[in-house]
Amino acid sequence: MVRRRLFSVNDHFYQGKPRYFIAECSNYSCFCVHVEGVQNTSCRSYLLFFVSKQRRLFKFIQPRTQLVATQCGVVKRIFFSTGELSGDLQGSILIRALTREALSRNVVVKVRRYISRVVVKSQKTFQLYGLGGSLMKQEGLELLQDTSKISSIGLIEAVPHLWASWSMIQNAIERVIEDPPDIAILIDYVGPNLQLASKLRKIFPGLPIVYYIAPQEWVWGYANQKVPFLLRYVESIGEICDKVYSIFPAEHAYYQRHQIASEYVGHPLFSSDWKKGNETNQKRARESLQLALDAVVIALVPASREQEIRYILPIMAQAAKHIQDQLVDEDVVFIVPCSRDDFRAKIQQQLTRSGVSQFRIYDKTSSSIVIAAANLCIMKSGTVNLEAVAMQVPQLVLYRLSNWSAWLGRNVLGLQIPFIASPNCVEMRLVVPELVQENATAENVSKAALNLLRTKHEQQRMLTDYERIAKVLHCPEGTSRAAKSMFELMQTD
Repeated sequence: MVRRRLFSVNDHFYQGKPRYFIAECSNYSCFCVHVEGVQNTSCRSYLLFFVSKQRRLFKFIQPRTQLVATQCGVVKRIFFSTGELSGDLQGSILIRALTREALSRNVVVKVRRYISRVVVKSQKTFQLYGLGGSLMKQEGLELLQDTSKISSIGLIEAVPHLWASWSMIQNAIERVIEDPPDIAILIDYVGPNLQLASKLRKIFPGLPIVYYIAPQEWVWGYANQKVPFLLRYVESIGEICDKVYSIFPAEHAYYQRHQIASEYVGHPLFSSDWKKGNETNQKRARESLQLALDAVVIALVPASREQEIRYILPIMAQAAKHIQDQLVDEDVVFIVPCSRDDFRAKIQQQLTRSGVSQFRIYDKTSSSIVIAAANLCIMKSGTVNLEAVAMQVPQLVLYRLSNWSAWLGRNVLGLQIPFIASPNCVEMRLVVPELVQENATAENVSKAALNLLRTKHEQQRMLTDYERIAKVLHCPEGTSRAAKSMFELMQTD
């Protein structure tokens, strides 16, 4: 149930806050102060005044002025919570769609007095704040904390981040209480997000809470396997969230089967919002990165988390050395998109130590170009797998946890994951080769990579499957529809 209110800032009134931001215009800001003793909820009275950019009061309207905000005339406060680099990317795409939706709406604050009428047109329609990363910050998010370094997969790997996650949630709650949002948008990051959302639901019972990029437990259900108890989030999502925006058709069906409000919006990497800034081909990408057009270019995509630097990068580096030794007559270059600045030195050290002679490291803003420039991608599992699908580049996928986490997952949680690579999860069959845990060795990786490089018909089969996956995940203006739906949840009378 969406809370109905006269203003998006009415929560402040019963919390004793004296001043409320209503709208920001080119030359002045508009604030209102609640008049003590006025209890008429249908038509409150306010002290209203305008403040110039230099903080000079240049317009004042006496008490008993009736302030009426139109449906789109208030500043909308949108709270985001996401973690990891993939959530940051997907959040930035969504923010673009939300910004476009906001600009398409007429934003007007009307002030009516018995003998006067003032109309204020706002240029800033909403305030974005929350937990995310640098890409979301570039799109206008007020970043309360960068969560890109607080992420892990596996029970043992999560332990070092527990205190940081708890502290992050507490700080976010304090800010939300101080500045209540009109909607909370959760993106991936399931553990911290559900803890945070549970607290938000208790504090603001009527706050719309939505999940965009929800937990992928549908994979077990789709493969007719029982979801392990500790990884079963569907009941919590049903209790906490007003709506789920599903990015996979099978995910949409899964949440509907559990009677959770779900809307299929397609995957953001196959939306027009992402493609506009990432349309390229191999030739243009290589020219941009100053790579020879006839070189054999292999992209290594090892890590977005610290644990992946520890467990996956060494395997990739050793495999790269094996490939280099097998292709001595070819001009082989390994290119690596560096997802975090603090990873650069570690990547360079590992590749050098393994004996890889030809490699280049690029910052994270070039990840799409790096993938597009490659003949083949050797990747860890994650959103980057679908990025390779969107770029039409053959890939093989590997993943490895600590031995303890793998043992606990198999023997305590009873995990039997059908697939780890997103393209395989979409099709529920082996579209791209994947190597997991004990099978993720340098020898196996190099053997699979060389087989793909040398077998043109296998590459073509994979690219044909990519086209089918892209059609499944493409939803015309899906991100825009999600943004529109979110604004509708924020509507007030």
